[in-house]
Amino acid sequence: MRHYATCPECDNPVQVINLDVDTRVDGAGRSLPLYAKHTAFNVQGIADYDEEAYDECSLANPRSFNGNERRPSSSRFANDVLQLLVREPDALHIIAERFLDAYIPDELFAAMLKQFAVQQGHLYRAVTTSNLPFAVLYMSGSQDLFTCRPKSGTSPVALAVSKSTIFEMKNGRIARRTGTKGSLRFFVTDHKQAKSLEDTRPSSEDTGQSMKLIIEEHIGEEKKALYSSRHELRDITYFRNLVGKRERFREMARESFGER
Repeated sequence: MRHYATCPECDNPVQVINLDVDTRVDGAGRSLPLYAKHTAFNVQGIADYDEEAYDECSLANPRSFNGNERRPSSSRFANDVLQLLVREPDALHIIAERFLDAYIPDELFAAMLKQFAVQQGHLYRAVTTSNLPFAVLYMSGSQDLFTCRPKSGTSPVALAVSKSTIFEMKNGRIARRTGTKGSLRFFVTDHKQAKSLEDTRPSSEDTGQSMKLIIEEHIGEEKKALYSSRHELRDITYFRNLVGKRERFREMARESFGER
């Protein structure tokens, strides 16, 4: 028996492999992994195959943010990214805060969005409606962290401040040491992408993707690295689910109250 579903990103039909995983094991007696692979044909009652959507899908054709491949400005996928930016900025903000484990103030988030707009991030083929929060982080460039507040003692921001000669934590906030000058900045780089949904067979928690977060203190022209660590992008599924949940709730409200 074959089992089919739809891809969470491109809405194309996918075949679910090892759905009856509890009853199937390999030669060593281990349960076979549950995963899905795209199909290049229509599946009645599930979805029709859209080749253009398949070509854009990051789960089928993953691309790194390090690349420069661009889509035309008239692309419907570029428009989908722009619509999501305008419709769900608070969802993007939630993921950015989870990534930094810090509260991001409005002015910093606005600067991040502005930089993404300047770079026309929606035109890069690596940027999709699934990985958009991480694309915004990646394309934000170097941003000032001074107004952020770490959410925990193990936050990258808190760990960086603990090594700083300019800044310190006071009452949960970043404070400048007396008589010092300089800035505390972060940027994200070196995005590593999994080969594909079919090749990696990721679990819901493991996307096979990661980016490096770097936090520095700047004193004039001098830069000192305070924190550098690779972070797995485990919130991609969370972001998809969050956006989907909000759309369901909006539809519930429209059914009860109509369009407003």
